[in-house]
Amino acid sequence: MLFLQDERLKIKDERRKKDKRQKTKELIFLVCMVLLLLFCTVVGIGNLRWGAQKINKNRSFMD
Repeated sequence: MLFLQDERLKIKDERRKKDKRQKTKELIFLVCMVLLLLFCTVVGIGNLRWGAQKINKNRSFMD
């Protein structure tokens, strides 16, 4: 009887560890995705500003 309780506790403990690992992996993945999105946004805004400056310079030469 004691053996069965011990086995059940081991199984519950293993499940808890797996759940924690899974949640940690999901959290790391989510943080990486947010950082990637932030990086792409910053680069995209930088490219838009650079392109706008280039267009404005070209317009001033045409006038």
